[in-house]
Amino acid sequence: MQSITPPLIAVIGSDGSGKSTVCEHLITVVEKYGAAERVHLGKQAGNVGRSVTKLPLMGKSLHKTIERNQVKTAKKLPGPVPALVITAFVARRLLRFRHMLACRRRGLIVLTDRYPQDQIPGAYDGTV
Repeated sequence: MQSITPPLIAVIGSDGSGKSTVCEHLITVVEKYGAAERVHLGKQAGNVGRSVTKLPLMGKSLHKTIERNQVKTAKKLPGPVPALVITAFVARRLLRFRHMLACRRRGLIVLTDRYPQDQIPGAYDGTV
């Protein structure tokens, strides 16, 4: 006897290509074929950065600080606070990946916004 696993559909593309927007609309179509779950498997660091810049009073200055420090720290090891933030992002991403696996085990159609790749070493979640 062979079990049929529902599909896992990954929407991939370069930054700013509209993956999240496509997934928002696509999930309503996918749900017509069965129980479905949308899972974001990307880093979401860009979303956090955009949210920070929208903060009243401090948003613009924080954005400038983040931009300036990105270039400086690209080749240095992070300090304790940035390391803690990075660890939190990694843990959050791992939990979302495990949630996706649990949805698959429950027989749901899974629609993912991005999908982890391992062709290029490093923190990439887009296309190769």
